[in-house]
Amino acid sequence: MNGKPMQRKKRTRVFANTVLEGVTAVDRPCGKVYNATVSIAQIAKGLKTSKLLYSPKYQRGFRRTAGDISEENYSVLYPITSTELNIDPKRAQAIAVKRLMGKLYTVNRTWNARAEEDGEAVTYDEPAGILTIQSVLTIPDSGHRHLGDFYLAEWKNNPDMVPNEVVVDGTPVAKAEILELLGKYEPEEDLVFVDIYNLSGVEEGKLYDEFNSDAKKPSNAVGIDLNPEKNPSRRFVYRMMEKSKIFAREEIECRSTTIGSLSRKLTTNATLEGAVRSETEWLARLEADETRHEDLIDFTCAFFEAWSDYFPEFKPGATAEDRNKLRKTSFALSNILFHPLLKLVFRLWSDPHLAGFRTWEKNNKWRSVVAKIAGKHPNVSGKVMDRTNPDWRGKILIETLDANRKIVWSLSSTRQTRESAYQYLCTIAGIPASPPPAHKRAQKSKAKRASAA
Repeated sequence: MNGKPMQRKKRTRVFANTVLEGVTAVDRPCGKVYNATVSIAQIAKGLKTSKLLYSPKYQRGFRRTAGDISEENYSVLYPITSTELNIDPKRAQAIAVKRLMGKLYTVNRTWNARAEEDGEAVTYDEPAGILTIQSVLTIPDSGHRHLGDFYLAEWKNNPDMVPNEVVVDGTPVAKAEILELLGKYEPEEDLVFVDIYNLSGVEEGKLYDEFNSDAKKPSNAVGIDLNPEKNPSRRFVYRMMEKSKIFAREEIECRSTTIGSLSRKLTTNATLEGAVRSETEWLARLEADETRHEDLIDFTCAFFEAWSDYFPEFKPGATAEDRNKLRKTSFALSNILFHPLLKLVFRLWSDPHLAGFRTWEKNNKWRSVVAKIAGKHPNVSGKVMDRTNPDWRGKILIETLDANRKIVWSLSSTRQTRESAYQYLCTIAGIPASPPPAHKRAQKSKAKRASAA
């Protein structure tokens, strides 16, 4: 000892700075919010090197299939590519392919430079437009878009990673087409805007809630009407609306998912689109043959023309009074019945013995099906579609308790009840309740591809 007092060493602080140039800022109640223009290549690099991380605690959390997740797991920051996170890779792949196809308009991403108690998370040189980030960067929103950015860069550098098929808005896009689009794509030149916040973890959670809960989404009907070309189910419905007087635009409610008590609208565009959505993949493949696709639309229109002979309330120009009266006495005009009816239409058209391509105009077998399900049946008192038909109980009518705890039968629209209604209509019609042959072939083909992969 030399008698000199020992000097305490200054604690070493470790920084892994991220420096962004060309940054602007605005003042908000939560502090400054910064904006930068960043390339997809830079975002993908940040994700790959874990400079950009995802917080399950303050965002979407984990997949249900991830098992029991401890509270400690929620506090850990994860790479966005982690398969445990509640982020759907297929949705992100679809976003990536939409970008390649020029169908993705969104250019916004969101980051948060996590505020820390033991020092500044960011420093901003406003005259120079330089933002230096000393803390960890997280993704409070736009998680699927970030994963889509990651795929774009990875696929460009490693074409073998491109999936054999990516479904975009219900339409399959083959690997060959994706590779062709990638050949013209440069991640370094693809720029997006990034908003960068400087919030604590708790405030980050509030920001996520603001982005995802406070904003009011348009009704499903409005979304469909504003973008009717988005997917095969929407395209099918709007082609039908163009061709059929029964489903003409003035007969269909396109701005609301419900029909007002004084409205004379037949049904909603959301009901029709929802009724054919389960056959989206089949419709997408059918669109490749325009002639057959148009023939299916023509047959669908003809089916409901025949249906309107039994229920004149379907005919164009029918009054609100007549349609509402039918709804009270029959399920023929109930929204739920459009699901099994349209599924039955596809079943009939796909079977050459019942309707068949280019034969249905002279084939009366499908008309006999309409007659059976629309009219009277030996085993049913009254018409099949009558609300008083007890066969609907346990199918689309389920037992519930009223205010006096008395058992009543209530209309229920679920996947199970709609399928039950379809099975019942097929039984009444005397035809097997099997899916359309073309649909079965598509399912087998899909299974075969999955097996080969």
